[in-house]
Amino acid sequence: MVNGQSFIVRTSWLFGPHGGNFVETMLRLGHGGGPVVVVHDQVGCPTYTGHLAVGLLRLVDTGAYGIHHMAGEGSCSWYEFAMEIFRQAEVVTRVMATTTDVMDQPAKRPANSVLISRRSAPIDLPPWQRGLSDFLARRGHTEQEEAPEEAAPELLAPAAHARLDQARARGTGGRWRGDHG
Repeated sequence: MVNGQSFIVRTSWLFGPHGGNFVETMLRLGHGGGPVVVVHDQVGCPTYTGHLAVGLLRLVDTGAYGIHHMAGEGSCSWYEFAMEIFRQAEVVTRVMATTTDVMDQPAKRPANSVLISRRSAPIDLPPWQRGLSDFLARRGHTEQEEAPEEAAPELLAPAAHARLDQARARGTGGRWRGDHG
């Protein structure tokens, strides 16, 4: 910091309405019909960009220059995050947990990227689960605004019911919970 009047904000596992992100990827894969494989040995703090934006505005008002950690409250593994995405979005799919060494990743990721603030008065963001809920609500609202009127949700329901019937026929009771294998 050249003049001491700068903010440096570290955050992690961002998801929001613009650009690709883990939530969008999981929803796309979940609707794809096949099993979704997610690592369970990497832990971090999912952070909704809408909550981060509010936190950044609050931070600027404090004048507390320096390095700040600002992320969604709580932590989880990518696998736990995926499970919560499917639960909140009511997507029925099979989710399988795996380890990082089994996945062919282009870049090495840290096992623990949890951010904790040691400041006396940190800017706290809401829990990551609420961030996910707020994002999905906004995402649904945006999709409804962009969709033509003839694509009303009730017209999409038969496809969702067919997938639920297929899952029941496989003996899953309509909902898969994770395979830890």
